[in-house]
Amino acid sequence: MAAPILVIIVVLLTQLGGGKPAAAPRPVGNAAEGGQVTYLLVGMRNGDVSGQADHPLTVFIPTATLTEIPGYGYDSAGKAMALGRVPLTEITMENLLGIEIDHTMLVPDSMMSRLVDRAGGVSVTIKTPLMAQRGANRLVPVFQPGTRRLNCATAVRFLQYVGPDEDELARFDRARAIWEGLFARYAGTEAPGLARIVAGFGSSLITDASPADVGAFFASFAGAGSDLRSYRSLPVSAVGSGEETAFRMDQQRYDGDLGALLAPSRPAGATATPVRVQILNGNGEPEIGLQVAKLLVPAGFRIADTGNAANFGFRRTRIVAYSDAGLPAARRIRALLGVGSIEIGRTPQSIVDVTVVVGADFVPAGQ
Repeated sequence: MAAPILVIIVVLLTQLGGGKPAAAPRPVGNAAEGGQVTYLLVGMRNGDVSGQADHPLTVFIPTATLTEIPGYGYDSAGKAMALGRVPLTEITMENLLGIEIDHTMLVPDSMMSRLVDRAGGVSVTIKTPLMAQRGANRLVPVFQPGTRRLNCATAVRFLQYVGPDEDELARFDRARAIWEGLFARYAGTEAPGLARIVAGFGSSLITDASPADVGAFFASFAGAGSDLRSYRSLPVSAVGSGEETAFRMDQQRYDGDLGALLAPSRPAGATATPVRVQILNGNGEPEIGLQVAKLLVPAGFRIADTGNAANFGFRRTRIVAYSDAGLPAARRIRALLGVGSIEIGRTPQSIVDVTVVVGADFVPAGQ
């Protein structure tokens, strides 16, 4: 049996800047800061949120990764924060990666600045000059090469920096440098100091875990040592063209590497090949697809498509399997929803295994 792991998704909100003009910031999530969201999916083997990490792992997930946002359709992962804040972000990541996320944490620029300030600054090594555009044809250095001590303000600027010709992936090495600089300040037996700082933020932490547990979690990363900490990027490939780069996850590479590492966090009902579900709104209720996804994704189903049915006049929920082999999955879905008539669809589908047309008889939990 695989060792248990804990998964926390950390959403770092930063306003882009530095090397090229940034888009105007908009309110995002539970904070009113900056427009760019960087995801850090943090997992650890063994122990619980307050335990010691064994080979802790940080996974960077580009916000421009195209995926199904349950209830909203196919879009970049970062849009989930604007559309539905942390809860939608969480289920979007669970659906994309096929895992259960145990806790969430939102880190605005202001919180990151306070963390670095309490730590007394962080040291990073900059390999090449980081240039900013000044005027049409002039570049000037904003960060020079070498080992630099960054205070709270410059650390945030370092995280915010995007070079003139960089895409989102280029920011990950700088994020890693900041986290490593922070962990290095509290290496080994000094790790409890980081726990005290983080826990000391108390109710200002935007998380569903207790401040003490969050502090212990980050301290366990520092205490594990740099030789045991590892960093990965979600395997993606660039798609499309134009000024804004988009990415698509390489499912085969993910399954063979990160997916295997995160296997202990798969939902209990997940199958080796996830059942792909299409959710169609047949009753006109806003966000009904999201409510259905909240029941299906934790049970191991993969939401492959969401949208509207041909009309909103469906009184009863229909669950359509496209082969006899899909009937067991359809029955599981009916049990999870508590309603639904099961049918066999005669038109083969290539991207979904089961379609759910949500009717007026479906009542979301808590209503």
